[in-house]
Amino acid sequence: MNILHVIPGDLWAGAEAQVYYTVKELNTLSPHKVRVILFSKGELYKRLSAANVEVTLLDESRLGNISICNGIKQQLIAGDVHIAHVHEYKSHMLTALARLTAAKKDCALFRTLHGQNVPSRFKSYLVLGCQKFFLRYMTDHLIAVSGQLEKRLSRQSTRADVHLIYNAVDRRALLSPAEVAEIRRSYGLAAKQFWIGTAARLEVVKNLQMLIEAAGYLRDQHPELSFRISIFGEGSLRDVLKSQILQHGLTEHVFLEGHNNDIMPVLQSLDVFTLTSLHEGLPMSLLEAMSVGTIPVCTAVGGMKEVISHGEDGFLIAPADAGELADTFAYINSEGTKLNPVRVRAREKIKQAFSVEQNCQKLFSLYEESYRAIMIS
Repeated sequence: MNILHVIPGDLWAGAEAQVYYTVKELNTLSPHKVRVILFSKGELYKRLSAANVEVTLLDESRLGNISICNGIKQQLIAGDVHIAHVHEYKSHMLTALARLTAAKKDCALFRTLHGQNVPSRFKSYLVLGCQKFFLRYMTDHLIAVSGQLEKRLSRQSTRADVHLIYNAVDRRALLSPAEVAEIRRSYGLAAKQFWIGTAARLEVVKNLQMLIEAAGYLRDQHPELSFRISIFGEGSLRDVLKSQILQHGLTEHVFLEGHNNDIMPVLQSLDVFTLTSLHEGLPMSLLEAMSVGTIPVCTAVGGMKEVISHGEDGFLIAPADAGELADTFAYINSEGTKLNPVRVRAREKIKQAFSVEQNCQKLFSLYEESYRAIMIS
């Protein structure tokens, strides 16, 4: 059974992180060949190569869609691929067409839906329309990363089987207190300053204006609290968010830190990790933050409300209540070490329910079941 994952890989975000964790684990779990096609030589390419994963680069900066499709077709045939697993719409469409033109009837097509797409332009509506066609008629298995996504996909008319497999993360050793202190110093934090952080694309769906609004509320309603909010990520709203920070006089409290490829040490060094999204699949950054024992405070949407048990291993808030968000931050600061059990339970939940070993075993079982069905037919 030969397995091929296809993803653009131009960014290092949740989907790319999940592919990295998954492929690396499959390489140890599976006696079969696991390869990857990328369209960009970015962070995912570097990490997979360092993990001794066989990667083929079909560079979209030099190749058109037809050439990329032909490149995938060649890989499907030459590699005798039985499982093609795609991520994101472009790799899905091109791989489906490559399989069709290669007449690869002995190759099952899997697609992971990492989140909900919301169109913002006419072009986006066209892309989503095409994607619906490929999901409905040219896909064998759909992987949903949250129960909400699974229900939505199951209600749609499609020939594909729908499966729920949560995103997952590697377990790793925690940093020492001295290492945490050094990271905090490197970002200019005072000894007891309360550090709130998020890692998200600077796009509308992440609702970061709410977080900046909460910063203003926190400054005005809790003047005793010395805090810093760090927003890690890049996107089209950088200038909008920068203007909002300036307009509300929050330049001493809210910082646009840019993208960070090695975010895990920062996540452990935070006092609170937050996501204020309007909707989500199952964000990798949330799982990563909880896996190192950082308290999450997130809006109660999508897969986040499936991961966080309010008051037990984190906190859930309404998607539009900046005041509640700020008050929750202030509460966590005031409770201090009394909330250590919350941190312990957050880390334990990821270990028990969202480990990459368990979830890759589920995925590999689906591969084997699909492969057996192909061989019988």
